[in-house]
Amino acid sequence: MRDSELVGLWSSDARYGPGAQSDDWLIFKPDGFGWYEFLNWMLCSAELFQWETPQLGVLRVIGERHLQISDDLRSLEEEPSLFGTQEFPYQIAEEDTPSGKRMRVLRLPLKIPMRDCFGFARRDLSGLEEPKFKLER
Repeated sequence: MRDSELVGLWSSDARYGPGAQSDDWLIFKPDGFGWYEFLNWMLCSAELFQWETPQLGVLRVIGERHLQISDDLRSLEEEPSLFGTQEFPYQIAEEDTPSGKRMRVLRLPLKIPMRDCFGFARRDLSGLEEPKFKLER
């Protein structure tokens, strides 16, 4: 089972502006594939996973792999997922945000170093593909 309310792109910066130099994106595709991206001027790291909601308000993620750009920006390092298989409580609610806008907000206490609050950015994921890293040549 998958909660269709999760489907889409969620952004930590969406709650503030947008406008920051960095952002965290959490993407949930309807087919059960998803990923987290940390961006700081460019894509720096990504966590790829499968997802489902065994019950409303509970997200199960099954980590696939962790990708990170190397320090010299020339190669991509691949490691086992930081997630493993975990379940997290989540909540989606309309909230007033620091930007002064009212929007849907996802609260998700992840147990790895990433934000736990995301504003809904968009449902349409067409053209959005698995993370693309821009490496120096």
